[in-house]
Amino acid sequence: MLDETSFSGPLPLKPLLLPKVWGGDRLARLYGKSLPGGAPLGESWEVYHRPQGSSLVKGGPLEGKSLAEILRTDPEGLLGHPSGRGWETFPLMVKFLDARDLLSIQVHPSWEYAARAEGDQGKAEAWVILQAEPGSKVFRGLKPGTTRGALQEACREGTVEKVLHSFSPRAGDVFWIPPGTVHGLGGGVVAYEVQTNSDVTYRLFDWNRPGRDGRPRELHQEKAFDVIDFSRPPLPDPHAGERTEGRVVLLETPWFILERIGPPWKGSVGRRESFTVLTVTEGTLRVGGEGGPTAVAGDTLLLPARLGPVPVEGVGPSPWSLLAATPGSSL
Repeated sequence: MLDETSFSGPLPLKPLLLPKVWGGDRLARLYGKSLPGGAPLGESWEVYHRPQGSSLVKGGPLEGKSLAEILRTDPEGLLGHPSGRGWETFPLMVKFLDARDLLSIQVHPSWEYAARAEGDQGKAEAWVILQAEPGSKVFRGLKPGTTRGALQEACREGTVEKVLHSFSPRAGDVFWIPPGTVHGLGGGVVAYEVQTNSDVTYRLFDWNRPGRDGRPRELHQEKAFDVIDFSRPPLPDPHAGERTEGRVVLLETPWFILERIGPPWKGSVGRRESFTVLTVTEGTLRVGGEGGPTAVAGDTLLLPARLGPVPVEGVGPSPWSLLAATPGSSL
């Protein structure tokens, strides 16, 4: 067990910044996140626990410790035990994405397929659109009646876009992407992503462009066609409903619950039965009451289960907005 004072407050986390061929510079302009030499930044991993590394705490009694270390020493204090079950790894990942260009058209596998084919977990995810330029797009799901053969032909001919549902996203839109759903993002989009702890992505089509090394990026069409759910009906329109002020549940899935919180709401966030991930998307906040850390737009903090609910309040006159992710019942 860690010292009882170790979870005396929220845990601010240091992100992992990843260059991508489709990345840009808007995470630098919005949130001060950038790579050396101005390399195109595609992903900022805000919370992660993967073989290539684990999030580091950047303040307080646990300064410099990784999620991996904390999990080894006090898993229950960090994660809690929803439904009487614990975890061997941190179950969620949270990211910022800067899709200056189109991401590949891709699909993620179910848990059963990922375990059998990759020795990994399945992947479910959601995007919250933070910024969208005119002409940007989100692709999600197949048009009704699209068969395996029709999609294979579209891949060969480079016309995949014609068989996909596409959207012109707006800031505030929420896109739910369960396993088996063909999807793509980009052409001028900044998004927040919450997902299960998996990095298994099968590229179906990549717009016939070279990777960062000048060579075409690998496709995974055989596996992609294995996992696509051709029977899935259209998912709900992300434009449905008006943006609600205060505290609102954006998504409740078997794997995670996502809330958006902003003025005029006042109160506490977090719960003792499980952890909560807080990501500030606008403004400045104090998390944890008097003496608690101040978080600005682009910061992510982890509330350990042992900490329980903590007060959150805006600092200064500027508007603020917060996204809160907690695990769902299937994790």
